[in-house]
Amino acid sequence: PIAGNFFGTVSIALLLIFASPWIARRRRALRIGIVAYATATQLVPMSIRHPAVLLPLLGALIPVAITIWALVALSRKGRAGQGTGHT
Repeated sequence: PIAGNFFGTVSIALLLIFASPWIARRRRALRIGIVAYATATQLVPMSIRHPAVLLPLLGALIPVAITIWALVALSRKGRAGQGTGHT
C-alpha cells in the first residue's frame, strides 16, 4: 500500500511539474509551490528511509539561503534605482 501511494504521489508531482508553465503562467508563487511540492515528494520519503541524509540536506540549505537572500537584495536594489536614470 505504501509503494502504491508513493508512486501515485510522484506521478501527480511529475504531471504538475510538466504542466506548471501552463497552470501558473502568470503566478510565480504557484510555480514555486508546484516545484516545492515535487521536491518534497522526493526528499521526504528518502529522508524517512535514510535519516543520515538529513545532515547534508540541511548543509545544502545554507548556500541556497544565501543565494535567495542575495537575489532578493539585488531585486530590491534594482527597483529602488528605477526612474532616477542612474545605475
